[in-house]
Amino acid sequence: MRVWDMKTTGGLCTALVGAATVPDLAAALDPAERYVLLPEFTPLQGDWQDALIPMSPGRGTSPVKVTVKRVAADVLLETSAFLELAPELFALGCTALQFRDPPRAFTNYDDERPHARAARYRSAGLTVRFDLPHARESALLTTTDEESLRAALTRLGV
Repeated sequence: MRVWDMKTTGGLCTALVGAATVPDLAAALDPAERYVLLPEFTPLQGDWQDALIPMSPGRGTSPVKVTVKRVAADVLLETSAFLELAPELFALGCTALQFRDPPRAFTNYDDERPHARAARYRSAGLTVRFDLPHARESALLTTTDEESLRAALTRLGV
């Protein structure tokens, strides 16, 4: 995997890496940190397909079989569960944010202002974030300090 365009802007340290897949990038996560957030994760998209969906807040444990063409959700997993799931996400792109503590449910981690985003990441204990638009494309790794970025790149083996 190639690394290029490393920079620090607005309190955020980034590196472009690729070409990559979700299983490749999962190696950048710190296995000692506990949580992975997949914001707006879209496991189902494209043609119509059957799925089990909780159609109301009270149906979380008893979903209904429906036909959908797209499903998106904010998904919070323990890092170990995400690492176990990652090989199944080989053909998908996704955004993943790893945190030391559970992130707050209503915080916007995509603020366009780099300084505001960096402050939110630091306050929430972000370890590393990766953004992979599609499988086998370049991905952006983001951390709040150069040491964390170097550690993530080392875990990637680059």
